[in-house]
Amino acid sequence: CSAFDLNPIDLIRAMGVLEKLGLISYIISQNWSSTLHYRLDSKEMYRFQVENPKQEPLIKSILRIYGGELFTQYVSISEKRISKASGIPREKLIEGLRELNRRRVLVYNASKPGPKVIFLEGRSQESSIKERFNNIIKSQKRGFKDRITEALKYYREVDKCRMVMIQQYFGETKVENCGKCDNCIKNNKKEGHSSELGDIIKRIEAWLNENDELDLESFSQNSSKREESLIMEALRLFLNNGKLVQTENGSFTLNR
Repeated sequence: CSAFDLNPIDLIRAMGVLEKLGLISYIISQNWSSTLHYRLDSKEMYRFQVENPKQEPLIKSILRIYGGELFTQYVSISEKRISKASGIPREKLIEGLRELNRRRVLVYNASKPGPKVIFLEGRSQESSIKERFNNIIKSQKRGFKDRITEALKYYREVDKCRMVMIQQYFGETKVENCGKCDNCIKNNKKEGHSSELGDIIKRIEAWLNENDELDLESFSQNSSKREESLIMEALRLFLNNGKLVQTENGSFTLNR
């Protein structure tokens, strides 16, 4: 921001766009570990230790802790751990690592606080970046249009169960009417004593012929959401026409 006189908010937004394009990875962290990588191979490193005995304890201590991966890739290290294992004071240890870095024996990247940017590709042409950016914008517009279309479809639907619509939108295949939304309630009223509701009424009558009371929890056990809705509708009908009364404990009994 200082070098190019940029607004920090604009810069963060631009970072987000470049991340969506797959060009960078923008990672926010406050505590990055130091990394280390040996430039020399094992034979060259051995020869260097023979020629520089003062550096040998440090090189060997690091190798004992982090192993041969140091020769093939960057490895996260802890200066505190190396200092404890080697007996070298931390300040002197860091000074030694920087000296080896200057002499191109190894690559030492000291830990730095703050965000980090990792470039995922090589340098791209400006025209290529613009084309990829435009494709993302087009994709976002299509997605927004599709979401608006689905929302309007949901709002305008007057017959289909709204829960079924939501479940199907998210890819559910085994769905059933909830019996509780405005469309389900309206359709149930339209159907009146449908065959399903008639079956529920017969089940309630048969239950009460064999039992003194109908406990809703026991009666509706293992029922689907649709059946639970029909049970409640049937009970309302029974109560409205005076055939049933509700007891103090919440169960139902015939109005004799």
